[in-house]
Amino acid sequence: MKKRISFLLALVLILALSAPAFAAGSENKAVQTVRALGIMIGDDKGNMNLSEPVTRAQFAKMMVAASAYKDTIGDNGSGFSLFRDVKSSHWASEYIRLAVQQGWVVGYTDGCFRPDNPVKLEEACTALERMLGYDSSMLAGSWPGAQLSKATALGLRDDLACVRGQALTRSDCATLFYNLLTAQTAAGKTYALTLGYSLSASGEVDYASVTKNNLSGPYIAAGGTKLPFTPLTVYRNGKLSDSAALNINDVYYYNTGLRTAWIYTERTSGKIMALAPTASAPTTVNVAGVNYAIGSADATFALSALGGGRVGAYVTLLLGMDDMVVGVLTGSDMETIYYGVVKSSVKTVSTEDSAKVQTSVSVVCSDGVQRTFTVDKEQSFTEGKLVSVNVTGSGTNMRTMSESSMSGRVSADASFLGDLRFADNVRILDTAENGAFTTVDADRLAGCTLGSGKIRCCILNTAGEIEDLILDNVTGDVWTYGYLTELIDASFSMQINVSYIGLADGAPFTFPAQSVRYPVDVGGVAFCLNDSGALKHMQPLQSLKLSELGALTGTAGEKKYPLDENVQVYLRKGDSYYPATLSSVNAQDYTLTGWYDDFGCPAGGRIRVIVAAEK
Repeated sequence: MKKRISFLLALVLILALSAPAFAAGSENKAVQTVRALGIMIGDDKGNMNLSEPVTRAQFAKMMVAASAYKDTIGDNGSGFSLFRDVKSSHWASEYIRLAVQQGWVVGYTDGCFRPDNPVKLEEACTALERMLGYDSSMLAGSWPGAQLSKATALGLRDDLACVRGQALTRSDCATLFYNLLTAQTAAGKTYALTLGYSLSASGEVDYASVTKNNLSGPYIAAGGTKLPFTPLTVYRNGKLSDSAALNINDVYYYNTGLRTAWIYTERTSGKIMALAPTASAPTTVNVAGVNYAIGSADATFALSALGGGRVGAYVTLLLGMDDMVVGVLTGSDMETIYYGVVKSSVKTVSTEDSAKVQTSVSVVCSDGVQRTFTVDKEQSFTEGKLVSVNVTGSGTNMRTMSESSMSGRVSADASFLGDLRFADNVRILDTAENGAFTTVDADRLAGCTLGSGKIRCCILNTAGEIEDLILDNVTGDVWTYGYLTELIDASFSMQINVSYIGLADGAPFTFPAQSVRYPVDVGGVAFCLNDSGALKHMQPLQSLKLSELGALTGTAGEKKYPLDENVQVYLRKGDSYYPATLSSVNAQDYTLTGWYDDFGCPAGGRIRVIVAAEK
């Protein structure tokens, strides 16, 4: 059976690349793929007009767009005419010229091309076979029967109901070009590979690579910059957005065929700590203790010794897709303020400034990135304290912040906290007293009431929207969850010696010879580790006897409990436990015990672990 293109709606470009949310939800994967490639594009409103016929001129343009020559010509006429009915000023003259020169199409004996005639099935199949490297000498039989038979053998006619002599519609052409991608060339290579698209182990072309390889960008917006078209879909920092507005220094990409734009407003500021592999030609840069790949020639030059970059300089990096560095700001253009929680603070001695005493502070910022900032004086910052960090071209200013007394309810659509709207790029960080942290999507908080003490910090942007929000153990996601299978207490006299053995995320763990006896027993547990991987705290989960188990909830008594999206499932056989999947167990064949977090987290209360024993 002919291999098919894998249509992956989760992009990676996502990401890294997010797959576009197409305007026409009924479009099939063939249409969506040729849109991504720019082989066929919609009208100004994004309509693909699939029932319309395709002319010979239009088909020539589609062929060029499906070839390695797709970026070489445009719709401006060539100043040169091969046929008496295709003037040099004709919009398709360049496409027709290229298609003829490559031997894909031919004209008629009377010197005409007949660009406005509808393209017929046998003409289209013949042309695509020539693109694949097959000529008439390689086929058995006469035209067009031999060409149609070969098209069937190559899979070009898969899912096509057209017959010989029938004019093709745009829908038919979408299917043809989709089939072309996985057809074999005369050299025995999948055609998609000749265009630079990657294949999976099973020989499929994934949709993410098609989309990513056909992006325009990255670009950095200047004042007044607008997209070259009105987009149907916009992703802002990886999330769907209603706004296509571009502000100064925004990084953006677009795909004209998809009428989709990706806009990134993320940036990071701090001291350059390292440039690698060399200062004169760096491919990565370490700013504030975090490594970033450099993704543009302009950024490479700006960060290099040739462009004035150096270790110790303060910069702001403009980040695009996959957190690649696209641009660099310095001086007065680079001021950035971070809000976060102190992870650690140590006194250091500068090697750059006459052995000056400084303080190196590790801060978990509201975007979930742990950055290291150098304060140019000896200060004390206590672990767990809220701080604001102002980074400018001349250095870093850090100050402690007071805990907020704010409270409120998050709306059911997760767009408001009380009367305050969440910004499109809102950064939410959930923290715990033990030092654990995790980033949170606003959707996770929908409908939750955040009482006094649960909101540690709330920062508004100039529009009065919440841009940074730091919480105190609101989701329960700050913990690592697992199942404790054995507790070995070797304590004696006044010496505590306890070992904890179990499974977490499907893998075994052992915390030997602990000097703390945590209030846990065999069963579900929540724990956190310090930066070196040692056990910092452990607490028990509440057990539930589950009478029903669905894809999203478990029922105990008459109450339904939501399942954690990463719920861990273990199959118990005797004294042994084995990782299992949620779909492999049920309440009819197994005795199910759910373990959920009952820590009073407003957005918690989820079943984190399930243990199944055969009845």
